[in-house]
Amino acid sequence: RLDIFGSDETTLVASLRRSSLSQAIDEAARSNARLIAAAPDLLATLIDAHDIIDAIGQPETAEVAARMRATIAKARGDE
Repeated sequence: RLDIFGSDETTLVASLRRSSLSQAIDEAARSNARLIAAAPDLLATLIDAHDIIDAIGQPETAEVAARMRATIAKARGDE
């Protein structure tokens, strides 16, 4: 069994059990668990980056800022 904890090291984010089907399934599950555990930090970094890009206000960054806003809304469940 593999337990993945959040950055506070006390919040259990995911608990994995070995798969009898395939080693590849085990590795995919581990990769997904690591991504889930990193999600709060990834979201915080995306929000910071969005704020910086949005503050620049250049036309060439408008599309990127809009995609970032949509991704942030999706992660927060605001869709």
